[in-house]
Amino acid sequence: MRTETGVGTGEENTAKLVEAMKDDAHSQGYSTKYYAARMCADSQITVRGIKDDDWFLPSLDELHLMYLNLKQNNLGMLWHSNYWSSSEYASGYISVYAWTQQFQYDLKDTEYRKNDCRVRPVRAF
Repeated sequence: MRTETGVGTGEENTAKLVEAMKDDAHSQGYSTKYYAARMCADSQITVRGIKDDDWFLPSLDELHLMYLNLKQNNLGMLWHSNYWSSSEYASGYISVYAWTQQFQYDLKDTEYRKNDCRVRPVRAF
């Protein structure tokens, strides 16, 4: 499946990933219903009776912008680990890797889908 890295593509990427993986994500003999895109798509919060349920997993470039804004303005908790993006790493084979953003050193990297990384759901507003 093809996902994009650009700003404005995370929501569509998330929808594609959830549609393709349904209730279980499979990768190299490993299966889980708690995968990053599903966790973000299923997220919801209600404040003063208003429910926000349009969360998604950001694309690589959206995640990088989030990192830059949080770091520059000293906001948010920047854990020293990688955060999943909705951008798969296309290597010409079946994609078993996805792009991540490292929030300590501003590093874009790829991670094997089976690895544990953090998730930061976002909304478009």
